[in-house]
Amino acid sequence: MKVKFFVGKGGVGKTSVAASYAAYLSSKGYRTLIVSLDPAHNLGDILDFALCDDVTRVDDDLFAREVDIDREIARYLSKIAAGLKATYRYLSVLNLEGYIDILKFSPGMEEQAILEAIKRHIFSGEFDFVLFDTAPTGHTLRVLSLPSVSLIWVEELIKVRRVILDRRRMIERVKGKMPDSPPSEEEEDEVMKELKRIKEECLAIEEKLKSEDVTYIPILNAEEVPLIETERLVSFLRRFGMHIERIIVNKYMPERIPKQAEVIKEIFKKFKDYEIKVIPYMDVSPRGLKALREVCLTCLI
Repeated sequence: MKVKFFVGKGGVGKTSVAASYAAYLSSKGYRTLIVSLDPAHNLGDILDFALCDDVTRVDDDLFAREVDIDREIARYLSKIAAGLKATYRYLSVLNLEGYIDILKFSPGMEEQAILEAIKRHIFSGEFDFVLFDTAPTGHTLRVLSLPSVSLIWVEELIKVRRVILDRRRMIERVKGKMPDSPPSEEEEDEVMKELKRIKEECLAIEEKLKSEDVTYIPILNAEEVPLIETERLVSFLRRFGMHIERIIVNKYMPERIPKQAEVIKEIFKKFKDYEIKVIPYMDVSPRGLKALREVCLTCLI
């Protein structure tokens, strides 16, 4: 299964480009899923098809989903609550649901929920291609860096837990092991088991996001601000070992905006190591599968 992330500044045309790819790939018989991760969805408008949070069949081999952030957060928190109850059974008397409900407003929760949606699809194996139409750059970079950041935290927590277990073993050597005493060995400690499970989960998604089956397609307009943001984006992807497939310049119209002719020279110079495709500005935005396939055939293949 191949995975493609369409990334870039807001307003550069990520959704149209991603939808064009999806329409083309599905027309070639590839079972294709396109997922909108941007809270300001317009994928359904571009496909000319009503979409929702559930995976919806648009055409024979084309499926689409617009992620409902609130529902995704609720699913994630439900999973967290179940894990806490299993690990700390005594929490059932401490109004755990009330605390979990507050968590939905905590910083980073939206990014974590989006990562959960990504994980669900890239490990499913149900499709030949999964395409992600992402939110603007800053939000997307926070999501993509979460596994690496989470690994740092969980590894430190594992160290702290090992210190606690060491202290328990010291007490056992002095007082002996009591029948109702908490476990002192890693293999028996539920908290350590959960921390190791989380670590393995973070490692798996981090490895997947860096694998050759997962590629990233930065999209920009031939303008100075999108170029600066794309430089930062490319630097981030390279630093994290993520594979850039190509770079797409969208809405190119030097006859109307002469400055674009200068900027595009800079784009080809700064990104000379990558394949660059250029999509001209269209007076009528492509909408519907036929128009989207034509864009891909004409400009991207």
